[in-house]
Amino acid sequence: LLLGIDPEEERLRKVAEKAAARRGRDMEEERLKRVAEKAAARRQQLAEQEQQKQLKEEAKRKRLLAEKAGDRASIKKLRSAVEDEVQKEHLAEIRQVPVKRKVVEAEAMLCTNCGTSGVRQRCGKCERNGMCAACSKCCLCGTITGFAKKVSTAYVPGMRAT
Repeated sequence: LLLGIDPEEERLRKVAEKAAARRGRDMEEERLKRVAEKAAARRQQLAEQEQQKQLKEEAKRKRLLAEKAGDRASIKKLRSAVEDEVQKEHLAEIRQVPVKRKVVEAEAMLCTNCGTSGVRQRCGKCERNGMCAACSKCCLCGTITGFAKKVSTAYVPGMRAT
């Protein structure tokens, strides 16, 4: 016995201190492990929630795009149907209204000078309908007037006035 301390008590006290120190350390480590596990679980849960949120947003985006495409297709079909209906109405209106054709009857003559056929015009010299519309020769009096409205007769000495 040294100074009133029992060596067995001393040994037991040291063992108890070591166990307490080991127990404290183990408890702290266990607490840290639990906190780390909870944090990892929370991070995993947040990641899963974020992934689900992204999947929902992607599905929503696809659904909106499909709706827009469907709307565009239905609008296109509707527009096409309206155009067809308007076209049918227009054709029905056209068929109901009789066609008014303007028929022009005229006497066509073949020009002996230039060979064109057409309606004769009024001659400036003889004042009858016999002048060609292409070359201005009158087939009745034989004068080429140059499309003049009134042709003055030039009197040459020895010519008889009519």
